[in-house]
This record gives sequence, structure tokens and C-alpha cells, in this order.
Amino acid sequence: MQISPGNSPLNVRGAMRLRVEPPKVAPGVDLLLTAGGDERILPDPVTRRNRYGTMATPCPDEIFLSSSTASAITPRAYGAVETAWTALCAEANGDRPGLEAWFDGVRARLLDLFGIEGADVVLTGSGTEAELLSVAIARSVLGGPLTNIVLAPTETGSGVLRAAGGAHFLDSTPFGQSHGAGGALSGWAHADIAAAGVEIRDADGDLRPPAEVDAEARRRTHAAIEAGRSVLLHLLQTSKTGRSGLTAAAASQILAEAPQKVLVVADCCQLRCSRERVREFLARGFLVAVTGSKFFGGPPFCGALLLPAPILARIWRLALPEGLADYSSQLDWPPGLRAKARLRWTSQANLGLGLRWIAALSEMERFFALPDDLRSGILVYFENEIRRRADRLAPLQEIAADPPSSVKTLQSILPYVMTHPDGAPFSAAETAAIHARLRLPCATSAPGDQALAQVFHLGQPVAVGPRTALRVCASAPIVSEIAERLIGGASLGMAFAQWGRDLDALFDKWRWLMEAASAARRAAPPAAGKDRRRA
Repeated sequence: MQISPGNSPLNVRGAMRLRVEPPKVAPGVDLLLTAGGDERILPDPVTRRNRYGTMATPCPDEIFLSSSTASAITPRAYGAVETAWTALCAEANGDRPGLEAWFDGVRARLLDLFGIEGADVVLTGSGTEAELLSVAIARSVLGGPLTNIVLAPTETGSGVLRAAGGAHFLDSTPFGQSHGAGGALSGWAHADIAAAGVEIRDADGDLRPPAEVDAEARRRTHAAIEAGRSVLLHLLQTSKTGRSGLTAAAASQILAEAPQKVLVVADCCQLRCSRERVREFLARGFLVAVTGSKFFGGPPFCGALLLPAPILARIWRLALPEGLADYSSQLDWPPGLRAKARLRWTSQANLGLGLRWIAALSEMERFFALPDDLRSGILVYFENEIRRRADRLAPLQEIAADPPSSVKTLQSILPYVMTHPDGAPFSAAETAAIHARLRLPCATSAPGDQALAQVFHLGQPVAVGPRTALRVCASAPIVSEIAERLIGGASLGMAFAQWGRDLDALFDKWRWLMEAASAARRAAPPAAGKDRRRA
């Protein structure tokens, strides 16, 4: 069987089913990079962009500081995808052994970067899909009714709590028919799976002390166990605003107290931590969810779930619900786990997912080839340069206060809320409008103002208590680019110069847009309710 986009067993076109008109993209890797996913990565047939504003091809003229949400594929990563696809077509000829070896190779590269002895990895579409897999593994290992305790669900993903309860989190799936969001996966209709959240912020959006978060997670776990339930407990390494929840020490203690009733999954989906941190979690016996599409700038929709040896040893039979075949392909799973699964697979292989991981791995390996101190030094410098420019804009306020007793950590996500001159915060709608306009060229009568014509991508708006923030994010490709200039002999100032100009332009445009929004607010007629109150 020759590999081609039309081969139905590979479900290359699976992601295109929701549209009557297929996207106008070139055949080959452009199509594949948007395939094997759900509605989140479907390109619009006119703009060729997905809902995150990214394309399947590099966008060198646009400025991406949006890695907490999604980034454009880099030219380097795109070249790696083209090379991998050409080699697979030439050598594998689409047969099963060739494809198996290719996906085994993707998993092996991930394990080389993040694994420990005896660990293995399952590829997933995204962190939310990894949640579904974690539930299935927890049910296979622990049995009985399951309580799934998620840390900071409002700062992880909009569909995470649904997936945590064993339900469809969108109306579409990569390989199945459309489903209603919130409905249980087939095979879990009568499963007792309860999802609960532990927030890391209070109602005002301020961070809770770590000890308080640990205590609540412990209380909820103990209550579930006393009620005769098993527990899947989350540890959040980095949220959408760059914060963490549940300390590793507390998670390990909770696990040690009831090892037959508790599994811990470390949510490292932003992957803004060291390789050593991921390996530490695996050594503690935690599952670890990661993605290549956030900090490392891979195309949206490439995730993975790492499993340590002690958990693998406890899986005698992998109880996967029938509905999981709507999300997962057979070759996403390593051979040892495939042999234990009882599932009628809809798709043999998700080539789109594999190629997206090829892109992400090319940037991961590039980043980790650099010295640790060089990488961290550039991130500190980048963080300081963002803050230096933001501090000059009074309408911007960083949400950065660490709670008492916490240790300040390096921040590669800087969230900002905007305020009008009268002190009123920008509403969620106003914030979304600014985010959208930053991604569009703006016409202006001011001569020589090039900043307004540029396109800037920031992290999507996120609610922080009653306020809404936009996020300026560093990413691994940015760090690697600057580091390679330094290694080539440039001074730090010269190596950073282009990004300095880009940041200057971003904050110039941002200031202009905020001023325009505040002027429009002042000029708007009073709301009808206010008129009536005056009368």
C-alpha cells in the first residue's frame, strides 16, 4: 500500500470531515500537519489559519510571542517535517512494519530527552487527550469508582474538566463522528468517574499559598478514599499564567499513604521546566503529560503521556473504552501496551500527529544541545526586556505577585491586564478585541509608523479572577535563535537586537490600540440602565 493522503487506514483526512469545503492547502506535508486532529486545528478555507491564528507553514513576517497558546511552525521544523515525510514515503512504502518503526522512533526520541529507565510513552493529540488516556490508565490500574482531582482547571484548558470526567470535551473528535461535548465516551456511559477542581487562585485572582493548595488536595483525596473511591490526582507544573499547583513533596506523600488507591499525573503540558524535573516526576512514580506545541513551538496538537516502569508493571489489562478510538490511533501506543489493550481501533496511524512531533522534536533537540546556563541566561534577559518595556505603559499591569513563602522562579509567561485611564479594567470582550487587532495590520495616518502594520501574536486571553489577561511568552525557538548568534560571536546586545526591535514595535502598537479603545469607551453613549437610574 503506497502512503498517500487518501489512504483511509491512516486517517490522514480524518480531521477534514467537519468541513464541506476542504481547506485550500497544498498537498503533502501542509495537509498532513493539519490532519488527524479535531476542530481546533482545522484551517479556515479562506485564511488557511486555525482557531489559534497559526498556519501549517512558517510565517516569518509575523511576530509570535504566543507559545502559551500556539506558535507558527519554524522554517527549521518545517524542513524536518519535509525530510521525514520524504524518507517515510521512500522507505516505508506504507507497510505496517515501516510505520511501526517510524512511530517507535518518534517515541524513542522523546524518551531520550525526558525518559528514565523502564519508562514508555503514548502519543496523544493534545494535553486534553492525555487527560482521557490518564483516566483510562487509572481505571485499569486502580479499578472501582474514580475521583479525578484537577489542579487549576481554569488555567489548564477549557475542556480539561470534561475530559477528566470521561466525557467528550468538544463536538468533534480526530477519528470518530461528531459527538456532543459533555457526553460520556462510548464504553464509559455507566462508569463512575467524578471530576473535581482545586484552584490555585482565590476569587480575586490572587495566588493561594502553596501549603493551602496542598492541604485542600490532601483533604479531597482522603475524602474520596474514605468514600470507597480511587483517586487520580493532578500536579500542575505550569499553568496558562506560568504558575504551579500542588508541590511534588505533597503529591508524593499523598501517593505513599495510599499507593493502591491513588495515581498522580504531573501536568507538564506547557513544558516550561527542565528535563531533570520531568525525570524527577517519573522517578517519583507519576504519570507525566507533555506537549511539544507550547514552549517548544511545535504545531498545535502534539502531546504525549509518559509512564514510569512501576505503573507499566501494574497494567495487566488495558481497559480502554470503545470511544477512545475516536481520539487515539493504534500506533500511538508502544507495542507492550498495544498487546494489553482490548480496543477496536478506528485508525492504524495518525501521520499528522507523528509529523507534528517531528517538528517539535527538531526544536527540542536544538534547544537542549545548548548549555544550560546559556539558555537560562537568555530567558532571564528576555523576561527583563519585556518587563522594562511594559513598565513604561501605565495601562499595563503584570499579574506576577508570588504568594508568601513561595520561591520566585524564572518566568517565560508574563500575563498582563489592561486598565482604562479611569482605572477600570478592560473587560473580557475588550481584551479579546485587543488580542485580535494585534494580529491584524492596522491602518494609520501617522507617517512612518511601521509598528501598526506589523502582526503580533500573544497568548490568548485568560481569566484571572475577575480580570482578563493577555500573555507575552518566550519560547524555545527564540532562545535557540539568540543563543546561536551568541555562539557565532555576536554580543548579547547584537544577538538580541532584532527581538528588541520587535518588542518595541509590539508595545507601540499595544499602546495605540489601548488608547483607541479607551477613547471609544469615553465616546460611547451611556448604557440604558444608567440613563434610567439618572432619570
